[in-house]
Amino acid sequence: MDKIKALGMSIVEVILYIGILGMCYVLVGAVMVFLGIAEVQDFDNQVVDDPYNMLLLIYLPIFIGSIVGVLIVHQTIFKRPFSFSGLTTRGIVSQFSKGVMWSAIVLTLGFVILYAVGWMEIQSVAMNASLFIGFLLLFFVQSTFEEMVIRSFLLPTLSYRFNIWIGLIISSLVFAFLHFDNENSSWLSLFNIFIAGMLLGIIYLRYQQIWAPIGLHMSWNFLQGNFYGFEVSGMDVYSYIDSAETGPDLWTGGGFGFEGSLLATIFLSILSWWIWKQAPENFHGKLLLSSEANT
Repeated sequence: MDKIKALGMSIVEVILYIGILGMCYVLVGAVMVFLGIAEVQDFDNQVVDDPYNMLLLIYLPIFIGSIVGVLIVHQTIFKRPFSFSGLTTRGIVSQFSKGVMWSAIVLTLGFVILYAVGWMEIQSVAMNASLFIGFLLLFFVQSTFEEMVIRSFLLPTLSYRFNIWIGLIISSLVFAFLHFDNENSSWLSLFNIFIAGMLLGIIYLRYQQIWAPIGLHMSWNFLQGNFYGFEVSGMDVYSYIDSAETGPDLWTGGGFGFEGSLLATIFLSILSWWIWKQAPENFHGKLLLSSEANT
């Protein structure tokens, strides 16, 4: 009976959250178009060459909705402490920097290994400051939106009503499903995104803050696509380093990007295990309302 009640309440929370997020998305997007700040257009799912319009028309409205939804559902409706959403500001810079550092280490190692064995070629290097900054802003907002939906809302909701591992697994499956229809996706790429979801969830539960997952997610997309020249989940974007994969897709990720490679599987798995080993006691039972963020 308790599990049925937990399932019912979880469904209610999800419906409320999606409803609030959707309303904010429509309202903010309509205002952007009405004021002439953004232009309605069809975005190619494979190639993005206008980060600013995509940021204003798609990701900023849904980014606002994701935050408003978390605050209304967790804090206003269910009266949970602010720490439940991982939005406490203590250590925000250090936590965010950890996420950036972890992604930088993994992607740099991956690129260097592929280049050293001759499976990546550097064709040219060219800086376009406008696109570089535009994609940095785009990926920050896009990654924050996804982390708010998956890690700040769904993961703690399920971990509180069921248990932490159910929360981790289901939220990571949803995270992978969000990328199911991306260009050049494969079973390996979807599995890697599931592992990435587990990693981001483990980081969230380890520190009980959202900032390290946001830092890792944002810098992963930005460095992967706009610095090292891989595709970003199947999306082709401007890159400072114009590189080309010349090795087997199994190891380079092919048209999906580095996160579709076996090398990414290994690195993401090792990093997940290493962070979990720092505080395995955080992963027993349910997520408690009274839990405080670890330092």
